This record gives sequence, C-alpha cells and structure tokens, in this order.
Amino acid sequence: MHNKAINKHTKKEVNNMFGKKLKELRLKNELTQQKLAEELNTVQTTYSGWEKDKREPSYEKLKTIANYFNVSIDYLLDNDNYDNNSIICKLERTLNKEQKKKLEEMCKIMFPNEYKEIKKEQL
Repeated sequence: MHNKAINKHTKKEVNNMFGKKLKELRLKNELTQQKLAEELNTVQTTYSGWEKDKREPSYEKLKTIANYFNVSIDYLLDNDNYDNNSIICKLERTLNKEQKKKLEEMCKIMFPNEYKEIKKEQL
C-alpha cells in the first residue's frame, strides 16, 4: 500500500483493518469474492488475499476500491469511520440526474438549515 496513505497505524495494523473493512463492504453489497474481483478487474485469488490480509493492493487498486464503494481510502485504512454506504448514499447512487435534482429540492425543504450549511461548505 502507498506509504503516504498510512499515517497513524503500522503496516500490519492497516493490513488487518483493510481486509476486515473490505469484507464488510463486500458483504453489505451482497457480492461474492468472484463478482467483486471481476468488478475490480482482478482475479478472485488476489482479491481473497486482500480480505485475508495475505496480499496488499497497489495504491491505484486501493483508489479503485474506494471509488467502487464510494468511500475514502482513509475509511478503507480505518483512518475515517464515516461510511458512505448508508441506505441514503446507496439510493442516491441509483438516481438519474433529474431524480437527484428533485431529491436535492426535497432536502432543501425538509432540512433548510443543514442544506444551507452544506452549500456554504461547497463554496
């Protein structure tokens, strides 16, 4: 793994956390190792090695995994406990552009203060 990504844990600790997080994400998404390996453009034996902490993905593959699950690399390495895999995040990923606009409008009405704060942060 890329050394810059590992900032507060030893390599061994990160390995143990990474495999556990990876398996957790796979199971939450109801994927087999084979199917996820295909999605990540790798073979099942390599993927299995990541989950069992016997192998380490390259930094590029780590980015691919984070993007696939819509989580940060820090989350995968257990430096960030925020999980973008909530039901709301999953739902949002299934919406088309028009549906996302409607959802944003609904959020604006339902959560006006939070909406304003988030918009401020985005500027």
